[in-house]
Amino acid sequence: MVSLYFIAEECRLILGDRVSSVQALIPAVREAYAYVAKKAWFEQTAFDEMEVDGSLITVFEGLMPIYDSSRDVYYLVIPSSYLQLPHQMGIVWMSTMKDKESWVLVKNWGMFSGLKASLMGGRKIYQVEGNKMLFPKMTTQDCSYPLILKLAIAYDNINPYEKLNIAPNLIVDIKNLVTQPLMSKEDPISKIREIIN
Repeated sequence: MVSLYFIAEECRLILGDRVSSVQALIPAVREAYAYVAKKAWFEQTAFDEMEVDGSLITVFEGLMPIYDSSRDVYYLVIPSSYLQLPHQMGIVWMSTMKDKESWVLVKNWGMFSGLKASLMGGRKIYQVEGNKMLFPKMTTQDCSYPLILKLAIAYDNINPYEKLNIAPNLIVDIKNLVTQPLMSKEDPISKIREIIN
């Protein structure tokens, strides 16, 4: 277990006086962490494993839906930005706290509005619009249950001092991504974005 701050400290040791402080490296380390996590996920898919590794998941419990009277729909403000993966797989799980199955993401609600819940295996549905998660079929009774949301690498909630379960090979990749551009004395964040993109 290692914190992003610790990785930034190691990068600072490698770079010496090329960077002013460890704090200046933390945004670059956070972005590099997301990049190597996404790369690791794509490598996993080569072996038919589509699931997001549990060490990359952030869990938000006890969330309560909000009613939008103008649209007559319940919604939830997504509490953090998350890793963008194909097919919205950055949202790993969405359900009430007691459900044993995740709800189904529906991208085009208009197509599915007439379907009965039995055709979806009895599962509830949700739709993502910007920073909101909409629940088109949620009833007043359903909204009384707290929700659980699991996101792949919730950027806004990563505490740089919190110890994370980051594999040693990913730590090496993070350090290389952060230190390599700085060996030529360039702005770390812009250079890392250039390498990643």
